[in-house]
Order: sequence, then structure tokens, then C-alpha cells
Amino acid sequence: QQLVLTVVNNLLVRQLKERIVEEVGRGHVSKIMLSISGENALNDDVALSSLENEIQGGLVVMGIDMSKGKEVKVKLVHAASDTPQSLTLSVLDTSTMLEIRRQVMQRLGETALSKCKLVRRLATGGFQGLADDERLNKKRELLFLGRDLPEQEVKAPVAVAEPVAETKAASPPKKAEAPAKAASPPKTEAKAEPQRSPEKGATGGTWKAENTPVPRELQVKITHLLEADQEMHLGVS
Repeated sequence: QQLVLTVVNNLLVRQLKERIVEEVGRGHVSKIMLSISGENALNDDVALSSLENEIQGGLVVMGIDMSKGKEVKVKLVHAASDTPQSLTLSVLDTSTMLEIRRQVMQRLGETALSKCKLVRRLATGGFQGLADDERLNKKRELLFLGRDLPEQEVKAPVAVAEPVAETKAASPPKKAEAPAKAASPPKTEAKAEPQRSPEKGATGGTWKAENTPVPRELQVKITHLLEADQEMHLGVS
């Protein structure tokens, strides 16, 4: 996994991480670790201009998957309907909330974006809209508000046939057996699916050069040291 970015040399390491997240379309800035040799993590407040000679051979990154977007299934659950309503979409894991909202519109034939809202549940009991530029990342279930979603199919309980009581010919010393009572169908209790709090995504930023020389473009090669599903904790130099 390799990524080549062209940035100005007055960026801080933290701002370079934000550019990587923006370019890849997934990940969280707080989980990314950058180093020169894979041994010591660079401090977020270090300027790239002070490392220009050291990083000519590139930087090593961990804590983010830099591969292309992968198709995943996302379930949208209506947050306020009286009956269970949901919709499952196939989207890229690099999608933004705005891209998912527009796909919902297309799927439902809706013309108003305002009727397709993605939200998170607040501790106070209300809802807060997700930012349009927030990335999906590892979220696989989202709360939906606005128009109706398709209702979930509720399977009718299977009817249980009543057993037929067998009767025997009555004999003088024995009484006829009483018919058996019909078995009532078992009752099932619906369990409420716990709401998942979607995780928060990383936001990009803009930066201004203050009290620094005229910035120059700097090409930085970012190479992933480990596999995407492996992690390594590094000390801060």
C-alpha cells in the first residue's frame, strides 16, 4: 500500500495526517502514526520543513488502511417509526454521509434530500444530524429520519394443529378417557435491537502559514509498514 501526496512544506505532521485521511477516504487522525524508519512516531506539532532532509526517502504510516474503497452492506433503521422500518444498501466504506443520503433518495425515488436524514441518538433523548462530510468508516448501521422506509416483513406465527383425542370402546368397568387439551402456540417475545452509537469520523482542516517563509511544494511518499489489520504502538520522539 503506497500513497504519494504533494503538500506544502510548512504543514505540521498532524495536518499531514488529516490530508492522508482526506485522500484515502477512511480512518481517524488520532489513530495514525507516522515515522521515518518505522521505529519512533513523529510528534504531531513538528513541521515538515524541519524534517525535509530526513523524509526524502518517504514516511512510514500505521493505523490506517490505504487500499481502495471496499463495498460493504449498511443497514438504515428508522429512528422514529411506530413499526420496524429499515433499508439495506451496498456502499463503499469510503462513502460520506451525503453520498449515502443521495443513494437512499435514488433507491426510494425521493426527490427531497431533506427527507433523507442520517442521525445519531443523543443522551437527552433527541437526535443530531450526521455531518455530510463524515465518512462511513466502520459503521454498518445508521439511524434514519424523514420519510418512511420499507416496513420489515413480520412472519405470521405457524399454526399448531390440535391433537385429536383417541377414544376407546367403553367397557363396563372402565370409563371413557377425557379428550386431551389443545396445545396453545408458543409465545415469542420480540427483543429490541440495541441502538449502536455510530462512531465519530475525522474532519479535514485548512491551515494558514504564519511567520514562515514562502511555502514550497514537497512530495512525500507514504508507505504502509504492516498489513491493514495489524497495529503497532510507537513512542513519540
